[in-house]
Amino acid sequence: MEQPFSKDHTQLAKSLAVCLLLVHHLFFSEAAGYTELYVGGTAVVHECAAVAKVCVCLFVMLSGFGLSRSSRGLEPPAFYRRRLVRLYPAYWMTWLLCVPVAALWLGRTPASVYPESTGLYMLANLLGIQVYFGTYGYIATWWFMTAILTLYALFPVLIRIPLLPLLVISFLLDVVSPWFVHGLLRHWLFPFVAGMALDRYDVFRRLADVRHPRFVACLFAAAAAAFAWPRLHLENIGLELWTDTPLAASLLCLLFAVTRKKRFSRGNILLVPGRLSYEIFLSHTFVITYFCKDIVYACKQPAIIFIVGLGLSLAAAWLIQTATTACAGMARLFRGNASPLSPD
Repeated sequence: MEQPFSKDHTQLAKSLAVCLLLVHHLFFSEAAGYTELYVGGTAVVHECAAVAKVCVCLFVMLSGFGLSRSSRGLEPPAFYRRRLVRLYPAYWMTWLLCVPVAALWLGRTPASVYPESTGLYMLANLLGIQVYFGTYGYIATWWFMTAILTLYALFPVLIRIPLLPLLVISFLLDVVSPWFVHGLLRHWLFPFVAGMALDRYDVFRRLADVRHPRFVACLFAAAAAAFAWPRLHLENIGLELWTDTPLAASLLCLLFAVTRKKRFSRGNILLVPGRLSYEIFLSHTFVITYFCKDIVYACKQPAIIFIVGLGLSLAAAWLIQTATTACAGMARLFRGNASPLSPD
């Protein structure tokens, strides 16, 4: 049976998350070098960057949703093999292409990032588990690798737990935030389980059958505005909030309600950031913070900054994806498992 929330909807949702990611990282610091837009004394661009922090929750929720849909019947060994093969090659390719340039050009060597126990911390970072060693990693945004690896490791267990108790427990962990539970689980288990719930409760199929889609879209837009409100009053816009999970869910349902009958062509430009979302996550900090910051912020206008940042991030992501695919193809060729011209 055809899924109402199609692969195109997933890529579109990832494109939205990528755009929010860039807005957050380009404009969360008012000292970044852009011209702020004030309306009634409110710094509009900065406030948008605060709300855009929900991008992390969107990525986690989409991961829970996608795994619940595609991996429910897999045995743990097959599941872990598939996930690790998806995550590590592009991650290591980003290391190979970006870290030497940052070290030689900018002096950001591993020894400068990890002054003590350099080898141990670098190994942990290469494995994506550096947060458990007390560091974000070579670049700060790579903390997400530890988070997603943790959730993937837990998924074969989570899928066997009754969903409603799991939702309640993960919600309480996020709201109460007990000190004895690691922060990665306290903050990110709830959106991950909520993503699983979107699949297992067949939410999008139910939305596809509603009689008044415009009214439903308005309801989700109002819900998104309500759950975004708390972020507009935070001193620390990087703080995790439990309201981000219902905000992310509202955005996904709104996106589906608006586009549920739309058919996207293979080359639709709106889907391109979604197809490169993982590689953009891995490389965008190098692009907009280290290598091309002067180019990105040259004109000072937020709209142009975003377009240039997105374009450069897409180019870097495409390079990483192409190099990763080429290396994978060569590896298959040397193993004798595939022709170099194989579409797979």
